[in-house]
Amino acid sequence: MVASAPVDLYVLIDAASSYIFGHLLVLDEVPSPDETQALFAKAYSAKGEWPTKLIAPKLDPALPAFQEQADAGGFPMEVVPVTYLEEFVRPLQASYDSFRSQGTAAPSRTASEEQEARSMVPDSYDPCTCASGKKFKFCCKPIFEHIIEAMCAAEEGRPAVALKWLDKARSKVGDTAELLCRYAIVHSYDSDAKFHEYIERALQKNPNHPRSHYLLGLDHAEHERLEAAVVAYQRAIACYPATDKYHLNETWNNLANVYYRLDRHRDAKGAWEKALTYAPYDPVTRRNLQTCIYDNDTLPEDMRRPSPFVARLLGD
Repeated sequence: MVASAPVDLYVLIDAASSYIFGHLLVLDEVPSPDETQALFAKAYSAKGEWPTKLIAPKLDPALPAFQEQADAGGFPMEVVPVTYLEEFVRPLQASYDSFRSQGTAAPSRTASEEQEARSMVPDSYDPCTCASGKKFKFCCKPIFEHIIEAMCAAEEGRPAVALKWLDKARSKVGDTAELLCRYAIVHSYDSDAKFHEYIERALQKNPNHPRSHYLLGLDHAEHERLEAAVVAYQRAIACYPATDKYHLNETWNNLANVYYRLDRHRDAKGAWEKALTYAPYDPVTRRNLQTCIYDNDTLPEDMRRPSPFVARLLGD
């Protein structure tokens, strides 16, 4: 029942992971356009008609593929905030997980996975994570898909494909600091010189570009320039918008790692605990704190105690 009226509601669910399609914010699990087309074709053949309406949450990376199928089928697609869907999606996921547990158990979604997935994509009207001062909708959102495709291709060892995706993005928005930084990431796999060239160009465009400072921190840490890494990570933290919890957690974590390598254990504890405030269920942060600080009997007893606020987070 919806609004006291009976409805037929069909939900697309991935049998392997038990994720609901439309909730696939973990970007590398989004179905391809061909997979989406086949899925809709099977749905039509089973029902014999198209739905009255397709509903999908805002910011879902699969929205373009869903919209294409809705246009082809001649039915409307309504985009709503994800919170509107949780009331019926959560019980459905729990029911399906219970069903699967009777046979081959589906991989469970941990709180940290859900938290990470949601934090990866900014809200349209949040400050853009590139620190341009613009809202995400009017800055990097139009090229978000291109960037994701490029990063995935680079990780898979297909740099030529990655560069083509970035070239498409550049044709839309020009040489922004974010795009120049993404070129640096692609080139980092095979050319240290080009990596630094593009990072320098990105910082010339925007001296406060946080991802460029973060990548410099990674590079310094990798080459044992630990004090320089501290400075770069601190600059990235100062530049990231306060709403960008995913990258702030990531950067505080890496800063803590460098502090720990410098034997600045109290600073490391503070940085890891700060990281945890941005992502309370993050298993990496929790493990680092537990292993390197709380269970480390070489440290003073007072340092091994969690701060009161973090103790409450760890107790949840």
